[in-house]
Amino acid sequence: MPISDWRFTKNPLTLVRDSKKSSKKRRKTIARLLMGEWVKPIDMKNTESLVAYRGGKGYVDTSDFSTKRMLEIYFLDVGQGDAILVQTPDDRRILIDGGRDGKAHSFLKWKYNLKKTTNKIHFDAIVMTHPDQDHAKGLVPVLSDPQITVDSVYHNGIVRFKGDKIGKIKNKQLVELYDDVTEIDKRDLSRDYQGFVAALNLAKQKNSNLTIKHLDQLSKKLPEFDSDDLIIKVLGPLNVGTKSEIKYRYFKDNGVTLNGNSVSLMLEYDRCKVLLCGDMNEPAETKFLEYHNGSKLRANVFKANHHGSQDFTSAFLNAIKPWASVVSSGDSPDYGHPRAVLLGSLGRHAPSNIDRPLVFSTEIAATFKEISEKEFAHMSTKSTPLYEKTIQGVIHVRSDGKNLVLGRVFGDSKLANRENPNGYDWEYYQLKL
Repeated sequence: MPISDWRFTKNPLTLVRDSKKSSKKRRKTIARLLMGEWVKPIDMKNTESLVAYRGGKGYVDTSDFSTKRMLEIYFLDVGQGDAILVQTPDDRRILIDGGRDGKAHSFLKWKYNLKKTTNKIHFDAIVMTHPDQDHAKGLVPVLSDPQITVDSVYHNGIVRFKGDKIGKIKNKQLVELYDDVTEIDKRDLSRDYQGFVAALNLAKQKNSNLTIKHLDQLSKKLPEFDSDDLIIKVLGPLNVGTKSEIKYRYFKDNGVTLNGNSVSLMLEYDRCKVLLCGDMNEPAETKFLEYHNGSKLRANVFKANHHGSQDFTSAFLNAIKPWASVVSSGDSPDYGHPRAVLLGSLGRHAPSNIDRPLVFSTEIAATFKEISEKEFAHMSTKSTPLYEKTIQGVIHVRSDGKNLVLGRVFGDSKLANRENPNGYDWEYYQLKL
């Protein structure tokens, strides 16, 4: 079905009913759809229409949807790591990081119905902000999937070599950086980076014109995302050399350098601005503020750096002044993220006109079910947790450029009632931009 035939919900929350208003029986709410959800018209009427949505069909007020698509951003629940899916109003897709395992890939298979082997999905770009496992390793199954193709893969240019090395360092600068990393002798690479390169080679087999390139602030914009609707600016890492002779600052040690030189992106869609800076840390934030005019960093939504660690500066947060922040973290391995001082600071540095700023956490947003003693008795006590995750802690962001909605799903089937037959609901918030 052509995209032009679909409709998209335009209110913060749209209720789907099981019958028409004119029906004599008592109507039930059978679904709640966040702004920007796709619906397929079955029987369009002036006041009320029968539509299909993911999971069923029902009746919706015709005034509740429009032909205009929204900017959709999904902060995926991948545990201790990052994975962000962006779907644009003109139907382009970008994946930024993939977590450390197959959770991001599983989400993509669910969202785009890739369990049906004839279905395929295309990404205009995939970005690896930096080559740490909790950002890069989960990209391997995505790039390797025969049902997923991609035009461009971007990264920060830093390669992980054997012996935990990251290339040549000269005068406190990292001077060995790469574009097409598939051209490097794989015998020199670390085991994890070999896996990433192998996945890139598989992606090349599906698209012989695949672009593999590093990004830094001199790139200015992602070429695939420079339209009137959505612009994705490249703010970092900061290249202190030139376009032809790339150099990054070396911060303290290899780990701090990898994090501090994460790819940093600003998504701009009309009045909506979303800032994503990977695992940027305190020394990098300081240099970032020196290079960029502070007002240029203002954003409505900010993904907290480095999973909500304490390695941040108040000046950086004050330059962003986010209405809503998202922390992507998990408890395996447990680094103690998100830190309390970071959570408090995010709220403190919100705009002065925002009375109740938002801080979302993928870890906290998930819903868990306690395993009963009877269920637990039949399980292996060595490997089975006492709680089972029933809802992933995905944070949903939707914008038409003038309104912004953030939300997450919560609930339990035990809470089901006539107005909410499955027991699940949305916690959502709206901001007029």
